[in-house]
Amino acid sequence: MVTRVDRIKSVDILNDTPRISFADVSDYKISFDSADYVNKHFNMFAGEPQTVELVCDNSIIENILDRFGDGISIRKHNDDKFKISVDIAVNDGLVSWIMQFGKSIEVKSPPELKKLLLDRVEDINSVYRI
Repeated sequence: MVTRVDRIKSVDILNDTPRISFADVSDYKISFDSADYVNKHFNMFAGEPQTVELVCDNSIIENILDRFGDGISIRKHNDDKFKISVDIAVNDGLVSWIMQFGKSIEVKSPPELKKLLLDRVEDINSVYRI
């Protein structure tokens, strides 16, 4: 079971001296960057960020910019679609976010994310099968 960071109910602050430095265990070398962390972790689900490639309908460009910011690289895929590559955590939060757009987003990679989406679709299909 994956625990969301925002659901932690009890935290103990230790006064121990760290045995290893912050930079040795984190991508953040000097200090924790909460804005960067939030951009990479959907709905506070944990997960290791990896490169995700998406092909999206032009109609959802505003949603993509709202989520990833206007600093992302957007490339034309064809007249109706664009392609982005972003480093984000692959987790249930990302799966839910992608699913809300239906066929307006196609995951090109990684295969692990495609599998998570397919599993979710199959679970939903099993409930609503006619």
